[in-house]
Amino acid sequence: MNRTVKTIFLSSLMIILGLSAATTSLNESYETDVLIPNLDPQQTAPSLFNSGCNAGYYGPNWFSCVPCPAGKYQPNNGAYSCINAPAGKYVSTTGQTSATSCPPGKYQPSSGQTSCINAPAGAHVSNYGQTYYQLCPAGTYQSQSGQAWCNTVPAGSYANGNGNTFATYCPV
Repeated sequence: MNRTVKTIFLSSLMIILGLSAATTSLNESYETDVLIPNLDPQQTAPSLFNSGCNAGYYGPNWFSCVPCPAGKYQPNNGAYSCINAPAGKYVSTTGQTSATSCPPGKYQPSSGQTSCINAPAGAHVSNYGQTYYQLCPAGTYQSQSGQAWCNTVPAGSYANGNGNTFATYCPV
């Protein structure tokens, strides 16, 4: 930040705080040591339209950057809030810049979540970022949860209806 911008910023802040330029020094050490004592080394000076926080963080108030909580993220620098992970995605840790799509076998119907849910037995999730699971159709089954596919019933057995967790052997 150049000296003119620093002086304007400090002058504006001093007016807000009721300080006089005649009693206050505008040198570099005053700005960093007194007015911005907790400024993160990675943080830029905040303004009315920019918190000064890096991506993954937000500024709930001036001179304070907080990591976005799990379930939320912030891809942009200078944010004052974080964004909920959308349905079909999750954010498992703090300070993240993006949400991760749920992998096949898992889904997430809600926003702002920290993990995905395993598809139940008798169902599957075949693609990334899904918000729902699909029941295994007739003629297929899935005995385990968290799977991306349904198994075709073996010869000599059947699975009627949807959502089968096992195949039934045909009577002899």
